Amino acid sequence: MKASKFLSIILHPIFIPIATIYISILKLPNTLILQSQIGSVLIILSLFTVLLPLINVSFFILIGKVKNINLNHLEERVLVLISTIAWLVIGYIILKDLLFYSPVLKKIYLGTICIQIISCIISVKWKISLHMLAMGGAIGTFIALNFIYGGMLKVVIYGVLASGFLGYARLEELAHDRAQVYSGFTLGFFIITVSILYL
Repeated sequence: MKASKFLSIILHPIFIPIATIYISILKLPNTLILQSQIGSVLIILSLFTVLLPLINVSFFILIGKVKNINLNHLEERVLVLISTIAWLVIGYIILKDLLFYSPVLKKIYLGTICIQIISCIISVKWKISLHMLAMGGAIGTFIALNFIYGGMLKVVIYGVLASGFLGYARLEELAHDRAQVYSGFTLGFFIITVSILYL
């Protein structure tokens, strides 16, 4: 398997939100969320941001609505994004009370929903990079948390490096052009940063 393909799989956008939140909690224990809530929150997040969306995609592939998880066609992307948004919203409703004392984590989750909605609207006409939207959101999260609390600088550096490699991988795979890669990262970064710092 080519390195670019491998990187595109392990940094697939469906895994980035839960990974971002997990890393953030790990680096800022008892700051973002109460220790007693971590397990419950991560289980619910894993269910509604990863497992159920993956089941949805598998179902769409099974019935022939989606060719594969790469979502090469715009109509496939819109269909999957709409279903993912629905699961994210349900997850938020369930998590709302748990996140009452975790306002920053709540903002990250709401920012993630905003990214999905905007990417869905854009995907009606243009194939913006969902990989880079997710990575831009992750880097935006880490930078905003570093600005508020500190202690995230190494994570920011590693995240930026990973984003650079992923962007190159998406171009190498001919999945996107440069405009789709750069705009994806920039938009994801902007939405999450604004969500955390100004909402």
